[in-house]
Amino acid sequence: MADELYIIPPEDEYDSGDVFADIPFPNIRGPFKRYRLSTKPAEKNKPEVFVSEIGPDKPGDIVHCTYQRRLVMLLSHPCELDKVTKAGANADRRAWSCAPVEPFKQDADADVVTKARQQRIRDGIQPNRFYIPENGQLGPGEFMVDLRRITPLPASFFLGANRILSLSEDAKDDLYAQMGVNQSGYALNVEAIECPNCGQPIDPTAFRVKSDDDEDTDFE
Repeated sequence: MADELYIIPPEDEYDSGDVFADIPFPNIRGPFKRYRLSTKPAEKNKPEVFVSEIGPDKPGDIVHCTYQRRLVMLLSHPCELDKVTKAGANADRRAWSCAPVEPFKQDADADVVTKARQQRIRDGIQPNRFYIPENGQLGPGEFMVDLRRITPLPASFFLGANRILSLSEDAKDDLYAQMGVNQSGYALNVEAIECPNCGQPIDPTAFRVKSDDDEDTDFE
């Protein structure tokens, strides 16, 4: 069972690392069908929509895809969340990033390659997955966040949705470190490291500097 100080019940405010249930998550797989407006509508000013299956894409095409209601982890920075929850930005026009949460396969259902990958995820050395240990919020078993499939969705999808859990500060540091490696290839140290000169431990989090960027007032 996971340390209760790592995976915690949902906190009062939305934050990175929150897990939601039943969020409509798109399944976009190629080759895909495309919706395109007809150039010769049957009625004037009432264009027909049809599915184009062949030929190159054209500007204005809309990808046809299915979706599933899934567990997802919210990954947007808290300031992006605050624009909706505190500053009142239009939730239908603001996009929040998330990624699907998937259960580990049980040993009886996992082949050798899957078992090896799952162990790397547990060890935190599989850059494109974030590990969620077994906990009392999601139910039995281990879970992972698939960082290969980060997708922006309207913030309105999350407002009022069933929020399952939040991450502690330590867990969020681990999430940010994993996302940094996945996105950039550079590791962000969030645990104590040894000084190469004196050998004493150094806490990297003690050197965080608040951004001095101008306040983001883009609410469109």
